[in-house]
Formats: sequence, C-alpha cells, structure tokens
Amino acid sequence: NSHAVQVWRFKLSEIADTELAQCQHYLSEEERARARAFHFEADRRRYFLAYGKLRILLSQYLEQDSQQVAPQDLIFQK
Repeated sequence: NSHAVQVWRFKLSEIADTELAQCQHYLSEEERARARAFHFEADRRRYFLAYGKLRILLSQYLEQDSQQVAPQDLIFQK
C-alpha cells in the first residue's frame, strides 16, 4: 500500500559488534569522521548504528522498487 506508514525501531544496546562493523562499512568517510569526533564511545556507537541502519533500510525499500542500490552507495546531501 503506497499510503502505509512503517515505523522501525531497534535497541542499540542489543546490537552485536559484527553488526556495528557492518554499519560502519556502509557509512561515507565524512560520516565516519563525524562519528569519530564524538567524545563518548556510546555516542559514536549510536551514530554508527543509527546511520548504518538507516542506509540498510532505505536500500531495502529501493530494492523493492527494483532500483537495487547498495547501502554504501546512497548519497545524502544538504
């Protein structure tokens, strides 16, 4: 349904280190640098996971529209 609203959530505290590494891989170098600038490790981890998961979800939605865009190929601009 094109009018459906989907809400995704996940617990950052329950994400395995392997999944964290995958999320880091999907981020651009600029995003990784921004994450490294956080003072606290918990904030860096939260940033990596949130933005990595966003890329994964958006990639899956685009794949459903047969565009097949890999998470690391998504470009976000201001």
